[in-house]
Amino acid sequence: MDEVLIANWNEVVADDDLVYYLGDFTMARNAERYVERLTGIISFMAGSHDRWLDEAITRYEGDIWSKHRFIPPLYEIKHAGKHITLCHYAMRSWPLSFHGSYQLYGHSHGRLEATRQPRQMDIGVDCHSYYPVLLDDVLRRLDADEEKSLD
Repeated sequence: MDEVLIANWNEVVADDDLVYYLGDFTMARNAERYVERLTGIISFMAGSHDRWLDEAITRYEGDIWSKHRFIPPLYEIKHAGKHITLCHYAMRSWPLSFHGSYQLYGHSHGRLEATRQPRQMDIGVDCHSYYPVLLDDVLRRLDADEEKSLD
C-alpha cells in the first residue's frame, strides 16, 4: 500500500509544487522514511493519527524537514481569488462559509459525502483513487456542484 501511495503522489506532484496535507500522514513514528521519497513542498497539518508530530522535528540546513512547513489545525488560504479554509475535520460552518468560501478536509474517508455542505470536500486520497488532488480541480468540482444545486 505504501509503495502505491508514494508512486501515485510522485506521478502528479512536481518537485516545486506546494502540497497541503490535511492530516493522518502516517501512524509510524519515523515519518522521514516517507517524506524523503515524496516530491513537492509539503505543508503538514496534524491529524488524529499523527503522533509522529509529537517527536522533535529537526530543521537544520539540508535535512528532510527544512523545505516543509507545519501549519495550524485551522488554516486559511486564497487561491484563484477564492477563500479556502483547511482543517483535518469537516465543519458545519467555517470562516466566510456564508459568503461563498470553501472548506477542505480529510479524516472522514468519504463517509460524509452524502451530507457534506456545499463548497466543502473531503480531499483524502482514499476518496480520489489514492491520488492527491489538484486544488484547481477541487474548485472546479465544487463550483460545478454548486451550479447543479441551483438548477
